[in-house]
Amino acid sequence: MSSQEATPASSVTGATWTLTASPPPLVIEGFPEVPQPRTSTMLLTVSACRGNHVFLEQVFCDTNWELREARTYRDALKILCHDRMPVVICESCLPDGNWKDILSQVAVLPDAPRLIVTSREPDESLWAEVLNMGGYDVLATPFEKDEVIRAVSWAWQSWEDEWSRVNQRWRKHRVLAQSA
Repeated sequence: MSSQEATPASSVTGATWTLTASPPPLVIEGFPEVPQPRTSTMLLTVSACRGNHVFLEQVFCDTNWELREARTYRDALKILCHDRMPVVICESCLPDGNWKDILSQVAVLPDAPRLIVTSREPDESLWAEVLNMGGYDVLATPFEKDEVIRAVSWAWQSWEDEWSRVNQRWRKHRVLAQSA
């Protein structure tokens, strides 16, 4: 089967067809192929620095990641209230908050995203604090493309695995309840 397959357009009846292409695998030199979503998946980037958003847009332009951009803690909360995000990349310090504020808000969501914290000067204490408080990873800025791809891909895979297990248990419970 080719990497492109014809599928009927879901919003149109009749003989209308749309080509959908599978994304090329993400490959990092020296590492195995990293996981990525098969369908369009949102990723929230929270940074006051426009350059960080531009760089991340370039990194993920040919993938199934759809980037949402927030410049402040409050902007991020507005987005998180309306959109399901498996991964959030957040600058350690924001004009109106910090990564801990974001983490405290996403931790209560029913399908909490994985939080990746970014910092110009990441050190072992920040990394330990992020992990101990429930964050997923820390990235240094300026970003390195391969590190960003690795962190986001594995964070997404971790989130996806968790929610697949939750959904399986829920379905199993539902079937048992219906058969009783």
